[in-house]
Amino acid sequence: QTIEIGENAGTVTVEGKGNSGICAIKGLIVNGGTVTATSTGTSGRGVWVLSSDANVTIGEKVKSFIATGSGEYSAIDGKVTNAIAGTGWTNVAGTEGKEDIAVSTGGRSLSSYKKVQFPAPEPVASVTPYNGTTTEYTDFTEAVTAWNTATQNKKGATLKLLADVETSNSVKPTASCSPDYPMILDLNGYGIRYTGEAKASVIMIDENKCLKMEDSTPSSKHYITLDSNGRGVAVSDTTSEGAIEVTGGYITGGLGKNGYGGGIFVMSSFIMEGGPIVGNTASYGGGVRITQTGSTFTMTGGTITNNKASTEGGGVHFGNSCVFNLSGGAIITGNKKGEVENNVQLPSGNKINVTGALNGN
Repeated sequence: QTIEIGENAGTVTVEGKGNSGICAIKGLIVNGGTVTATSTGTSGRGVWVLSSDANVTIGEKVKSFIATGSGEYSAIDGKVTNAIAGTGWTNVAGTEGKEDIAVSTGGRSLSSYKKVQFPAPEPVASVTPYNGTTTEYTDFTEAVTAWNTATQNKKGATLKLLADVETSNSVKPTASCSPDYPMILDLNGYGIRYTGEAKASVIMIDENKCLKMEDSTPSSKHYITLDSNGRGVAVSDTTSEGAIEVTGGYITGGLGKNGYGGGIFVMSSFIMEGGPIVGNTASYGGGVRITQTGSTFTMTGGTITNNKASTEGGGVHFGNSCVFNLSGGAIITGNKKGEVENNVQLPSGNKINVTGALNGN
């Protein structure tokens, strides 16, 4: 039989445990929807067409079609015609042997690929070394790795978001750099949502690391849905009941490294010039936790709001002998410790250094 997936199919996910995810005798026609076909067995095809004169047909209205093989088998066993261009990889993870797949009306084999995707994935981030050439990446983890590699001679590279991204791991600047030439994260009107279940911060800045966060497209709007604990669990570009409207790129969904710093955990230097930190939770420092003697948080713009701490510092929590410099359009408001508003928590004897005019709130 021929299997046909219509234009209004929605989401179709097939995980085969044997020799294929989808086995079609007379062919597979995919005209729409979001379709994923995977073989989770030790050796199998994502899609297997048994008849030699039948095709896998990918229509122009398909939102997403991904097929993945396993073991010795390819993603698709059978001829493929596709009205939209795609991408193929020679390994299951989609990290090796990447090649463009051109539109084809005649049908041909894609047996060299263990993973294929139609349409071709759009870039999610770019990396630009200091005074270097920009490279775009379709995989966010690869982009973060390249960002660290491109930071050389203590001059930070720039990681610029080109789409909203989700990650189950903390984003970590690992390259050493000078505070005068920090590594830069440009949200560019997009955001990062941490989706992992482990207690981790969205961004983790270790000792001797320097990060500046900016937002070159601060006018974009997003709507973030919080769960009952105050964590950002969904992001949309359209409003929905109960969602929080934020302007610009965002950092959300963090749970705090060992309960510290839901959004950002800082052990060295963090400069914040833009982007809301919103919908993060932790025991200490729902939005930002500054720890380690001599660590510095300089905030000249952006917003820290609607974050929650169970113990102290709903918005920002400081350890002993840390430095907080505040100026410009920085806004810290609407954060809570439990159910009580609590925006900044300073240890006894510490202070906020207002280093310039405040024109925010």
